[in-house]
Amino acid sequence: MKTTNRILRLAAASIFLILIEVNKLAAQELISITGNVVELSTNEPIPFANVGLYNSEGTTLITGAGCGLNGDYTVKTTGNGIYRLTLSAIGYHSITKEVDLTNKSNINLGTTYLAEHTIGLEDITIVGNRVRAKNESDKNTFFISNEMQQAASTGADIIKFIPGIQVDFMRNISLDGNRNILILVDGRERDAGFLNQLNARNIMHIEVSNTPPARYEGKYSGVINIVLVKEKSRGLDGHLFAEIPTSESMVYIFPSYSLNYGVGRFNLFTSYNGEVSKLNLHNSTQRQLFNQLETDHKSFESNQYVLQDNWSHRFNYGLDYLINNRNQINFYAFHNIFSQEYDGQVDLTALNCTWRASKKDYDRNRNNFYSLFYKHSFNDSTNHEITFDISLQHFEATSSTQYSNIENFTYQNTTYPGQENVSARLDYNLPIAPGIQFMIGAKGAASELTNGDYFRYNEQQLSGYSELIHKSSKFDINIGLRYEMSMAELKNEFTTKNHYFLPTFSIGYRHNSMHSVRFTYKKAVTYPSLYQLNPYLNYLDPYSLSAGNATITPSTIKNIELQHSMRIKKGFVNTRLFYYIRENAIDNLLTVNNDGVFVCQPYNLGNINQIGLSGSGTITIGKSLTINPQISLYRFETNANRFAKQNFINSRSGFGLNSSLSALASLGKGLSVSGIVQYYTPVANIQNNKFEDATYFLSIDKEFNMGLKVGVVSAIPFTRNFTYFGEKSSNQEFNSTYSGQIEKSLVPFWFRVTYQFASGKRNTRINRTLEEVETIPRKGF
Repeated sequence: MKTTNRILRLAAASIFLILIEVNKLAAQELISITGNVVELSTNEPIPFANVGLYNSEGTTLITGAGCGLNGDYTVKTTGNGIYRLTLSAIGYHSITKEVDLTNKSNINLGTTYLAEHTIGLEDITIVGNRVRAKNESDKNTFFISNEMQQAASTGADIIKFIPGIQVDFMRNISLDGNRNILILVDGRERDAGFLNQLNARNIMHIEVSNTPPARYEGKYSGVINIVLVKEKSRGLDGHLFAEIPTSESMVYIFPSYSLNYGVGRFNLFTSYNGEVSKLNLHNSTQRQLFNQLETDHKSFESNQYVLQDNWSHRFNYGLDYLINNRNQINFYAFHNIFSQEYDGQVDLTALNCTWRASKKDYDRNRNNFYSLFYKHSFNDSTNHEITFDISLQHFEATSSTQYSNIENFTYQNTTYPGQENVSARLDYNLPIAPGIQFMIGAKGAASELTNGDYFRYNEQQLSGYSELIHKSSKFDINIGLRYEMSMAELKNEFTTKNHYFLPTFSIGYRHNSMHSVRFTYKKAVTYPSLYQLNPYLNYLDPYSLSAGNATITPSTIKNIELQHSMRIKKGFVNTRLFYYIRENAIDNLLTVNNDGVFVCQPYNLGNINQIGLSGSGTITIGKSLTINPQISLYRFETNANRFAKQNFINSRSGFGLNSSLSALASLGKGLSVSGIVQYYTPVANIQNNKFEDATYFLSIDKEFNMGLKVGVVSAIPFTRNFTYFGEKSSNQEFNSTYSGQIEKSLVPFWFRVTYQFASGKRNTRINRTLEEVETIPRKGF
């Protein structure tokens, strides 16, 4: 009993002493240390940065905190004396500051700037979906979630889940319906085909700009930059991707591989991306030629039943050499061979007569590219740097189409297009002060376009730009000016010279961490392609021919946007009010010559205006479902110029819609399902309207251990025919409708397999600029 009483008395005394100490601590006033953390080069807040308060020797952690979305932090302590405050974040150099708390007063350390720092990572696991996207000075950044990577195999797959980006079934990429865009990988130019060789697991985030700043060439109306996970060490890694069709009549595959080996300061890489498609197509053309009365007309109808036999094999290879921490050099090259052939039967009914012929294509194309890139960094903590690259490109082809029938009639078109390009580019980036950056650059390029001895077109382009960028916690401003000069010469015909000053201006205001608004103005210019300039006559049938036009001139574009971006609890929503003007527009003109033959040629035909509202977003529903909607509603006006009116083309107006929706759901245990739907109303040009059916596909993927993933994909199920391209043209003399359709199985599907392997860690690749050859227009799907 005595022992029990003694224990009770000791316990009571202990509790009393503890209460006294607690009261003493409560009586002490907490001291607050506040500030904010931003990125040195961009002046953007760094959310979730770490803040630690240590003793004066920096060996013992006293307390800590994390930064909010705006980079703000508050650390509270009861200390008295000299301490050390360390601010750090993954991917940035840490900074330690001495803090004097002897006066026991609150301290505001103001803004701390952290410089970027590349570090090696064994692996990156993306968890949570709190921050799906954010708006920055000249772009929207979309972060790649683990669910997105599970549902995608390649870079071409994963960008389908980015709002506003559309990818059709031949991997053609559009941004809000516009294909005139620039593709970047880690800030360096690539073509769309390059994305097929990127493994989805290596993509960290994707940046989208609808109105690119002055540093990009004026011909681009949008920029998509894919930022890869940064790793730095030696080792071997790569991936294999294969697709397996289930029907011989519908082959549609894009195989690829990549292999990267790093040792010491060297990095060797090679990759391959292919394309094979064999599809049954039905291309039909219906035309009516009017005389004085609509009831008095002549009918033309053409049907082509052909097998599309397209293939492309592109081999990429290169070498990176890190001379030291401030100097690096890269060599990059590729060899691409490809073919587009359409063999089958042509039936033509014209003027109550029938003409039938077999069609045979021969098409071989060779494209080689070589480049050398150099980069010098003036210091390790900022992006004060200068880059230079030079590139050479050679393209040559032989293409012919032969028509023959039982009456021994034979007609053959043969062309020998070729192109030689050389270009050199210099860029200089100067940080003037924290949050202020100046950029300047210049580029020179020369091209020669040929078609055997029949056509020889030379063009030289000189361009330069300057940009001044200011960023603060609330405002950012980008002012840029680009100058482009183009000189063109057609052998024995003419010489032209054009000058363009292309200003850009963007100002953004960040109201808080959830809302921001932006106003942007941009002027751009687009140039005619080789295939629009080449005047060679190409007979499609006895009553139809097409040709280029070497006299067309560049078209200018003005774009004005007012944008609002908003973060929501589990997503991101972006709305844009836009006004778009295309002056001196280059469009195809369909006419009838004196022999009653329909002739299609490109001309400068007038102006096209659009005003509308666009909305896009990424929203997570529950824990597993994510949807990415995009819709644009606009009113258009076409204003035909004098030449167009002479060809009986009238100005017109109307409304249009462009929409897409992607969705993906994670079902656990590595299993995911996804789907994509894309639809737009006919797109109005000066004379014609272009259209296609809604496209959609469904896929199921299962991810296993050891880097293996398998899946099954179905394209446009539950329909036998799909219109991949259509065009309607008319004036008071005629009307014409063209429709290209795929004849397909009711539920087509194919399998895909991805295998990713790694040994050690991958060396960081020095991606360099790629000057793309003129895009060859597809004749089929």
